[in-house]
Amino acid sequence: MIEKALVLSTAHVPDDSEVYTSCDLLFEDGHPRCETHVYGWIVFLLIEEVRECPEWFEPIRSYAMEKKASFVIFDQAASIINDLPLYDW
Repeated sequence: MIEKALVLSTAHVPDDSEVYTSCDLLFEDGHPRCETHVYGWIVFLLIEEVRECPEWFEPIRSYAMEKKASFVIFDQAASIINDLPLYDW
């Protein structure tokens, strides 16, 4: 099976004046499931299971699901998508 990923710049993640080193700081209570990688985060989307997520992530999740992506990869070197919110770090 081949899964699709939406790959986004970390500029789409808000900065709380903290350095994000783990997914615990991005998503409380582990929703959605997230894993840290060396340049950002991988967020797994379960289409059949819609859980609450942070307000900043909702447009990203909607966009990813519209594109039928199974997960979102945030990477500091990835592209910016102008249709999604951006944050200054």
